[in-house]
Amino acid sequence: MHLQTEKQYLLDQIKHNADPGLKKVISSVIPTGLRMYALRAPVLREIGREDLLALAEAMWDGKSRDEPTVALGPRRAREQGLV
Repeated sequence: MHLQTEKQYLLDQIKHNADPGLKKVISSVIPTGLRMYALRAPVLREIGREDLLALAEAMWDGKSRDEPTVALGPRRAREQGLV
């Protein structure tokens, strides 16, 4: 996995799913100097879910003691229904 490639893929998904109407509403209520794409919460949760969980699963199945330890964070979040 190339981190920059994965990041760009997720950014492309964010841009593709941007909601201009929501952006207008949010911008009028919450001013920010940051770039905003304005995605609805269910879309935000869905975009990274598959890729991030696949990575966590790959780490969980790793051959070292440390790989599953790294994966515990995302796995716990999924088990608790947070992602």
